[in-house]
Amino acid sequence: MLRRLCFILACLLFIPSFPAMAQVFDGSDRFREHLSFLGYAVEEQADNDQLVARHDSHANVVMRSFGGGVLLQSFYTMKRDREGLRATALELINRFNEKAKLTRFYIDKDGDLAIEALFLIEYDREDFGLFMETYNDDIASQLSSMSDVEREMFD
Repeated sequence: MLRRLCFILACLLFIPSFPAMAQVFDGSDRFREHLSFLGYAVEEQADNDQLVARHDSHANVVMRSFGGGVLLQSFYTMKRDREGLRATALELINRFNEKAKLTRFYIDKDGDLAIEALFLIEYDREDFGLFMETYNDDIASQLSSMSDVEREMFD
């Protein structure tokens, strides 16, 4: 019996220890839990040090550590055959930025609409809840203000 116990203890010494729930960035476990509570399906992309959160009625969100805070990004694919629509797209994005409370809109390197906001304070349930509410309201109000012509720029 003692020999068996020694063998088990010796084996345990050679098993690498892993944290119960690894964090993709510092504090990501609290953000993941909060997003899940808000109805997002959250997955970790440890190779990119980010969380990807999908929701049925809100914009999908990519979340990662950035500049001392947490950067949230959402993307909407723009049609590739939008020749002559660049000026319309830039006017639309300028209008979005003029009216947005929290988020910033731009065309990313792939030519898609990127939306982002930076959460710069330490996680607090109430503060992050208000942040997410404002983030989602900004996106919904800006996208709903588009004309039919503007909507046709997106896939």
